[in-house]
Amino acid sequence: MNGNSSRTGLIVFACLAFASVPVAAQTSGQDSPAPAQASAAGSDSRYARTSYSIFRADYWLEYIEDGAKILTSPLRWDGRDWVDAGFVGVVTGGFFLLDEEIKDFWQDDLKSGGTDEAANIFQAFGDRAWIAPALPVAYVAGGFLRYGLKDTVEGARLQETALLSAESFLLAAGLTEGIKRLSGRARPNQSLDNDDFEGPGGGKSFPSGHATHAFAIASVVASEYQHSVAIRVGAYTFATLASLARINDNKHWASDLFLGAALGYFIGKFVYEENPFHNDQGFTLLPVASTDTVGLELAYRF
Repeated sequence: MNGNSSRTGLIVFACLAFASVPVAAQTSGQDSPAPAQASAAGSDSRYARTSYSIFRADYWLEYIEDGAKILTSPLRWDGRDWVDAGFVGVVTGGFFLLDEEIKDFWQDDLKSGGTDEAANIFQAFGDRAWIAPALPVAYVAGGFLRYGLKDTVEGARLQETALLSAESFLLAAGLTEGIKRLSGRARPNQSLDNDDFEGPGGGKSFPSGHATHAFAIASVVASEYQHSVAIRVGAYTFATLASLARINDNKHWASDLFLGAALGYFIGKFVYEENPFHNDQGFTLLPVASTDTVGLELAYRF
């Protein structure tokens, strides 16, 4: 590549790195929950008194309710929602026009043994094989903090983060998989053309699952720990690096990453805002064991 092309690639790469962070972190104010939710999130007493049992029926019902709401959400969008959707569409289209140049720049000028090593590390933050066991570990760690070390608030916050991250991850993964199968886009290591969309039965490049997964969890973490700038920046930074690792490995086009990041971000924010733990009411199914009894107890909190 010549010097002008390399400079253009650098500019595009910089745009990608920043634009991949949840649509400029929604500076319009969407990073802050609604007033009632902000009050709930900011109250330590809420965490201390809330049950985070995995047997809570209302938590599992949220998977169905939130999934249905996400799929039908365009029917309820207001003007601001359409502006956000239009922004994501326009930026995704912009990256689509630059996909091949970004790929050539990274593979020819930027890729090295160092970027390969970094990609091997950071891609794990969007990899289902790592996320699936990490979330239960985080949940158990939260329980240990809460009941073992008596750090009630932070232990409960970590448990809530793990449970909401699991929901966000699974809903985002399901939606992304559906789009992948319908679009059938070939990966850059399978085709030289970024417009190779074969439809059902084709490739599975669009959008990026790693980007979707990483940002679906990062947006939940950033919402739960919105009092900590370091955690919020760290969550989105790791999500961005996990996404960029897929360009380094030539597994995705830039437009795959941006759309995946946007989908993950918005789904994570939606799951947090629909948080069943903000209103600690509902049914809980609890295991009961004694010397002469083993069974389940159905409890209702009001």
